[in-house]
Amino acid sequence: MGNVVLDRAGNLYGVATNAGADNHGMVYKLTPSGGETILHSFAGGSDGTYPFGLALDSAGNLYGAASGGGANGEGVIYKLTPSGVETILHTFTGGADGYDPDSLALDSAGNVYGTTYYGGVLGSGVLYKIDSTGAFSVLHNFAYATDGSNCNSVTADAAGDLYGTCFGGGAQDRGMVFKLSAAGNFSTLYSFKDISEDGGQPSGALILDAAGNLYGTASLGGSGSVHPTAAGVVFEIDTTGAYSVLHAFSPATDGEGPGAGVALDSAGSLYGTCGLSGPGGGGTLFKIASE
Repeated sequence: MGNVVLDRAGNLYGVATNAGADNHGMVYKLTPSGGETILHSFAGGSDGTYPFGLALDSAGNLYGAASGGGANGEGVIYKLTPSGVETILHTFTGGADGYDPDSLALDSAGNVYGTTYYGGVLGSGVLYKIDSTGAFSVLHNFAYATDGSNCNSVTADAAGDLYGTCFGGGAQDRGMVFKLSAAGNFSTLYSFKDISEDGGQPSGALILDAAGNLYGTASLGGSGSVHPTAAGVVFEIDTTGAYSVLHAFSPATDGEGPGAGVALDSAGSLYGTCGLSGPGGGGTLFKIASE
């Protein structure tokens, strides 16, 4: 569930949501040869339940969000050492700090950033920060119609700016892409409008290229789809703020529901997955080559 991360030695880390000793989720490590180690199995109590994707720091520590569990049952943010020792960095209350956290991001100073799907002062989730001392703060309260709701993963750039997507809300209730500058200024980079043309319900982490262009996925819509409310798109927002659809999916030929974001290689090609349809009916793995 969510992203996987790769360390310098080629080990891969990820989470499984309905798994582990108590079926509350687990964090795993895979060596390059395929050897698996379970680093943590969630018990469903104070340590959380139903984990999402991970972030990795330079020392090999893992950071993640569990959408449920914790002392209040509203989710936790945790840290795992390379040997699997867990520390709870924040337990959500379901009030002003939000609840049901999604995947998160780290900056070079060791600060953790993320969003919650619900809660906050306005009820549509929050964008939060946990600094390197462990202090938790809300950076933004989402307001549904004006700036989105049910927001997903965040991405941090080298300047300290944050980028993310909201599954719902925005001007047409189709979702939106946002930016929070290092100075704390919130702006909407794009609000999805016509689901049959530009897509809708973006999800998964955004990715930045070296020039500052953003790439992401929207799980619905797109003009190339056989079913325009159900296929999805890969999109780009360039440094001028211009939005374009790089690919609109057609369920019968190349899948539908590209909801996990994309990865970018050094040549500028994008890679991702569709969870549904395609020629075999079970989803697809795709590449969009750089031009």
